[in-house]
Amino acid sequence: MGLGQVQRYKSYSTRYRVSALWEMRQGNWDRAEEFFWGSLMGVVKAIASSRGVQLRGDDNARRYLNTLAQEAGDRWIGDAFDQLSNFSVVSERLRESRTSPDRLYRLADLVSDALDRLWEMLPPDMEDEE
Repeated sequence: MGLGQVQRYKSYSTRYRVSALWEMRQGNWDRAEEFFWGSLMGVVKAIASSRGVQLRGDDNARRYLNTLAQEAGDRWIGDAFDQLSNFSVVSERLRESRTSPDRLYRLADLVSDALDRLWEMLPPDMEDEE
């Protein structure tokens, strides 16, 4: 995989993350969740691509994410899938009870933190290219 593929994944991930945060501000929880998933998949695929690994499907990406978490010794990275899996449950409870979205924002912060940590795993010569 070349630098171009890595940069495409990085670009997708960045745009999806920005879109997820915008959708959160609009109260569109389901759309925000979809964009967060896209952002997470993009960063995992960018890292894999930078290492010459091709991932097919979400299950492979999840396994690779766990590998990255172990490699980094960072459980927050490994928890990113679990945090996103809880997103729809929390948003449904929010709709049912009309409570504050604070818990969703905390989940979004945890996912964003994991995304930042993952980007740090990208080789330095591929970090800033756009």
